[in-house]
Amino acid sequence: KDYRSFNNFHKLAYRVTDILNVQKKDIIQIFPHCTTRMDSKGIDTVIEVFAALKRRGKDIALVFANSNSSTKSMQKVIASKKKKMKIMGLIDKKDYLFTSDIIKDHGSLPRKAVANLFQISNVFVFASWREVSPNVVLEAKINGNLLVMSKGLPCAKEFAGKDAIYFEATYKTPGIQDGLKGDIKKVIYDNKKEYFNIIADKIIDRVQDKSYLWEFSFNNIWEKQFAPLLYGHSNSGLVAGIMSISWFPLSAEFVTDLARQVDHLVLWFDLPKDKGGAGDPKILADCKERLKEIDCTVEIIESKRKWSQWKWREDLIRALDKVKPEYVITLDSDEQLDQAFYEEFEQFKRDKYSTIFMSMPEMITADEREVDKTPACMHCKAFKWYPGITYKDYKGYAIPNLPVRPVPDYHINSFYAKSKYRHYCYYTPEIEQMHKENKEWRGI
Repeated sequence: KDYRSFNNFHKLAYRVTDILNVQKKDIIQIFPHCTTRMDSKGIDTVIEVFAALKRRGKDIALVFANSNSSTKSMQKVIASKKKKMKIMGLIDKKDYLFTSDIIKDHGSLPRKAVANLFQISNVFVFASWREVSPNVVLEAKINGNLLVMSKGLPCAKEFAGKDAIYFEATYKTPGIQDGLKGDIKKVIYDNKKEYFNIIADKIIDRVQDKSYLWEFSFNNIWEKQFAPLLYGHSNSGLVAGIMSISWFPLSAEFVTDLARQVDHLVLWFDLPKDKGGAGDPKILADCKERLKEIDCTVEIIESKRKWSQWKWREDLIRALDKVKPEYVITLDSDEQLDQAFYEEFEQFKRDKYSTIFMSMPEMITADEREVDKTPACMHCKAFKWYPGITYKDYKGYAIPNLPVRPVPDYHINSFYAKSKYRHYCYYTPEIEQMHKENKEWRGI
């Protein structure tokens, strides 16, 4: 019985829970506010509290249900907040989400969706500068959220009561007009990080555990019962590599580099040129010869059909069904990884909520000439194997689809790498020309 379906969640509330993987978060808050007034609503203090909660090892989900954000000036304000949050260690669409990012024309979250998200939240941090009768506090309270309130609000104790946690925050003096002497009372912390660490500890001691809401959710039942029953468990710690090879001259070198880093390697070889493909048998033979010296099990799929943009990926991932690796590194034949990637890959493996590893390319050329940044966006270069994972209904960016999330979205459960994978498609002018001719021939 899924809590969201039973309570008829709004589709946007459902989407928010999926993007932030709320089912596996310890501390959850929805913060409804007008974007034009986010500073006066104390958003910076809310961010400080959640940064401290994450420093304390808690998995967090902070939902900024923001309205009136469609103008360019407000988009700049939001971008500025995101930049600050990144510095503080908070990750967009993993630790927090501005709902205007997922609504057409940066619209507002409907009232029903807001109410749904209050139902599954367990804390409400409120540091507004001035309030008389804050409805959001009442909405949080009737949904059982632990209230964390500014001492400077006269209405705080009346609405929140003795059970709330109170902290020091900037506020405006009641009865004094904006801009006059004595209007704003600025709070300066001797040690901001330590102060909010203490607040975080108080929250952790008292916040309600709402994980019981998700015990019988669709995702939980699939992960714990159906997937193991249908597909079995993965081989703990086993790393597989998958790569397609065809005409690229440096393929054999990159194949052997990957083979040294994985336990099991699956290669897909395109049809030879004389059969309508782009595969070069000499490259395949070179790969086979080099792999003899490497301690890695290898499976080679020699294609029997013409190239298809997603089917060759599906051939590779289906070959892993019997292997059941825990992690998979996926590369094209003109791509190479360096030590920086593998260091971040170890972080990715330890991150229990990330399922795909997204990385930007670095264009490598032999003569250091300037070339097109192709592709100029993040692609999936590794993922955690999961029973039923597939490339069917492929949408691009090398992102596989999980059975419980049929629409690929690299904002969901993604690990964003700082390192870049090395892309050699324009390595020399001759290779650049071969690459362009190959793309034209395949119609891509």
